[in-house]
Amino acid sequence: MPQRPCIKCGGPTPNPTRCEPCRRAYERGRSKQRGRREEYAGGWRHHSQQLRIEWITIHGYQCPGWTMPNYPGHGPHPATDLVVDHDLGVLCRSCNSSKAATHDKERKRTTPPASNGTPN
Repeated sequence: MPQRPCIKCGGPTPNPTRCEPCRRAYERGRSKQRGRREEYAGGWRHHSQQLRIEWITIHGYQCPGWTMPNYPGHGPHPATDLVVDHDLGVLCRSCNSSKAATHDKERKRTTPPASNGTPN
């Protein structure tokens, strides 16, 4: 494979854009910029785990299902891949994905802007 110049330091590299040291430095910088989404930090993970444990204790490994008018959705069914959505409801991954793809997008479109002038 022909060597190309690194876009950062100009040194030869078989990679399309950066040599390995420059690529690693670039990726480290990107990771720091992105950081962690606050709602998924340690507090959320602990709270989510507690909600799932409580759900499983009461209902077992059962997804309550999710439906919406004009969308068939899923009824209650057994599931071992339970997650907690941002509304603090327990769903299986499949139902959570369906809800996010339909209900959450529709809600985002119809939610009025915040009164303090900040975006949602």
